[in-house]
Amino acid sequence: MNNIANYTSNISSKSFCSPISDSPSTSLAIVDSGSTGNFLALNSPCSDRQLTDQGLTVRLPNGARIKSTHACKLLIPGLPPAAAEAHIFPELTSGPLLSVGQLCDNDCTATFTKHAVHITHQDHSVLEGQRNHDTGLWYVDLQPQALPTSLMGPFVAASGTH
Repeated sequence: MNNIANYTSNISSKSFCSPISDSPSTSLAIVDSGSTGNFLALNSPCSDRQLTDQGLTVRLPNGARIKSTHACKLLIPGLPPAAAEAHIFPELTSGPLLSVGQLCDNDCTATFTKHAVHITHQDHSVLEGQRNHDTGLWYVDLQPQALPTSLMGPFVAASGTH
């Protein structure tokens, strides 16, 4: 369990972006239960970036519509291929959104605590992130450091430790 604490402290030492920031991070994604897909900013880390003529159009909370220009894959080892599918929206200025629905629809589990979020697939830890208590949002790094081998085994939630 110390390895999880060390990994989590590495993430928590990063400065988390605010969705209202003038310069949000392109690798720190909001873990979003309201997002219908994994939506990335233009410079977010990803692989297999493919230009698309048939981009997705999504409506923002303010009613504006934006359209994706590329399809790509998240660079997160352990995610099922369908859970790793993402779309790039150059006009997405609030930072990347990681879709809880897309993760869970592809057999991942998202566990939220007061201070952290844990994403697992087949009882293996895939992603961990922290909550920004100023905004109330949970964030994960789309370019996480490799998890220690000992963390790749079954995920065991330690109640009351986060």
